[in-house]
Formats: sequence, structure tokens, C-alpha cells
Amino acid sequence: MRVLVTVPAEVERAGLCLLVEDAGHRVVAEAADGHSSLALAQEREPDIAIVDTTIPDVPALGLVHFLSQKYPGLQVLLYTERCSRDWMQVALGEGVRAFVLKRRVGKHLAPALRALADHRPYWEEAVDDALLDDLLERGPPPTMELTSREWQILQMSAEERTTKEMARTMGIAPETVDQLRARLRRKMGFRSKADLARYVIQSGRLNG
Repeated sequence: MRVLVTVPAEVERAGLCLLVEDAGHRVVAEAADGHSSLALAQEREPDIAIVDTTIPDVPALGLVHFLSQKYPGLQVLLYTERCSRDWMQVALGEGVRAFVLKRRVGKHLAPALRALADHRPYWEEAVDDALLDDLLERGPPPTMELTSREWQILQMSAEERTTKEMARTMGIAPETVDQLRARLRRKMGFRSKADLARYVIQSGRLNG
């Protein structure tokens, strides 16, 4: 399989590429951020994209959203520190097919790639089977009209980004991020940041 590896840390990316090659697949492109990943996906036409959830320039699931929309045949493996219920529901809604925890990558990357090559999902030791079945059976509730900036705040809240990280990604001041959050809480009746995250999780919507 032709694999695109998107990992910001150079040493970590190199190690992951070696594991991909050792598993019998070919790394056709390497990227350190989301924008480079999108450009390389168009140029190199990979079969599988490995996406690190810590990419710096865009929300990781925003990148997954674009990849899935532009390249329907591309399968995405999420390379992450954790897989909580919240994160899982959003990721599944965006088309993620495999989940590999960073601390288990040596054990699970090769079988995950093998599963994707056979067009099967993979989540061993990353996601509890009962939890996954529960999430797959749920249908998202209807959403309300929000601006693109409001959705961006919601999405990054779901990914547990800090105020500083949100501000850097959006190119605005941290104080402005806090103001947007406060406005969303008033607009939608939320009482906390957790409520913001819960809404985007339940809606299953991500906006690039």
C-alpha cells in the first residue's frame, strides 16, 4: 500500500516511516503539517494516510475531513495519544478507519495497515469493542446554524485544545477566543467548555 505519513516531529516521523516500510508498505510522502499533507495527497495519491493528532496548523480531524471529502478511496489511520468516547465519535463521523495509540505503535501499526489493505477497520487496544459498538449505533442529533468561526471553536474544544493553541491556529488573540466561547455559551445555553465540546461531538460535524 502507498502510505502518506503526517507527523510533526521529524524523529518520530522517521521512526514511523521505518515501521511502515518494515510492514511491507511504501511511504510515498511525508508531511509535518496539515497543509503539506493535503498537497502531497493530491500529488502522490496514497492509499492510506497516517495522521498524527498533534499536527500544529489545523485541527487533526479537520484534515481528516478534507482528505475524506477530496479522496473518497483514501483510508485514514489516526495516530494518537488517547481515544476517549468524545474523540471517537467525532473521528468515526469523519471517516477514520483505524486507531493506533502512540504507546502501542510498535505492536499495532503493522496489523492496522494490514487491516486497511483488506478494507477492514482496526482499533485493537485503542478502543473498547463495547464502546465502539455503542458509538456506531448512535445517530447524531440535528445541528443549529453557526458561523464557520463558531464551528472552529467548537471543533477545537472537542479536541481539548488550549486557548493559546486555538488563538495561534485561528490567528487571533487569546482574549478573543475567550470572548467567542462566552458568546457561544450564551447563544446555545452552555454552562461550560465541556458543554461546547459535547455539542460538536454529538453533532458529528467537523468543518474545515
